[in-house]
Amino acid sequence: MATIKDVSKHAGVSPATVSRVLNNSELVVEKTRIKVMAAVEALGYRPNTLARAMASGRSGIVGMVVPEMSSPIHARFIGEAEKLFRQHKIQLIGASGHCDPEQEREAIEFLLQCRCDALILLVEAIDDGYLKELAEREANVVLINRQVTGLDSHCITLDNVNGSFTATEHLIELGHQRIGCITGPQNKQDARERFEGFQQALQQHQLIQNPAWLIEGEFTEKSGYQAMAKLIDQQLTAVFCGNDEMAFGALAYCREHGISVPQQISIMGFDDLHFASYTFPALTTMHFPADTMAVAATEFLLSRCYDIASASSAPVMTYLPTLVSRDSVADIRNHAHASL
Repeated sequence: MATIKDVSKHAGVSPATVSRVLNNSELVVEKTRIKVMAAVEALGYRPNTLARAMASGRSGIVGMVVPEMSSPIHARFIGEAEKLFRQHKIQLIGASGHCDPEQEREAIEFLLQCRCDALILLVEAIDDGYLKELAEREANVVLINRQVTGLDSHCITLDNVNGSFTATEHLIELGHQRIGCITGPQNKQDARERFEGFQQALQQHQLIQNPAWLIEGEFTEKSGYQAMAKLIDQQLTAVFCGNDEMAFGALAYCREHGISVPQQISIMGFDDLHFASYTFPALTTMHFPADTMAVAATEFLLSRCYDIASASSAPVMTYLPTLVSRDSVADIRNHAHASL
């Protein structure tokens, strides 16, 4: 494997000059830069990231932990952050925590062993105490969709309660009173918050909260499908789903069983995944600004860790979901709803 000394000998310059070229120093004339880069290409030289990190104190690597790499919403976080970091020649590496405290801890410690300069964490199961200790030990940490008391300046969150309240109130304003709910797993903070907003809307409008109209899902299409099979005999006019994936499953059940949406039952989602506009009917949902939140987290770390100023002002730390009205919810205020 070629070394800096090999490159310097091949290019006829000093190792210090090679180092300046590789670090994009403005002190190198263009003719020398071209000569060094030709030697790098000819020898197949690859910089030793670990050695550079030890020398400079910065590896140029940021780590990210997400619950599941395969999740569409988490893929949006990874994609937007990676795109912005790459513009500044900073690499992003990721790991999954699988909503398990031990696996989340292992993922974080693995990224630290990789000498990551900073961490973006979407973690749900690990305790607040560990996160506080981590922030004290590793100052360049930002938490997404997780509020930890005492770490407010490190937390970029989504107001899930407000979002699900808005979604449920939208259904109520359109005349729906018999509203079911397919919640996410209640061991997850965002699922609990979305269920809380749903309950608050019903309470404010003095509507029935029938336990038979509530099913706990797993944030998956399959669980949405199975939950809809249990709710369909409850004479409901609408169902609020804790995320779009469960709403997709609920739509699939209705389609397979000849139940017309929204003529016979309305379905509301949450997240506004890419496919929400391509379902039939197109899904009414709450937009989760994952792209914007990922950019905010990235700009926070670019400024804090690399002294790279962003074009925007100080990042917003709490984001509000917004209603995206499509075709899966009917207005039943002025006509009788078809019975199932």
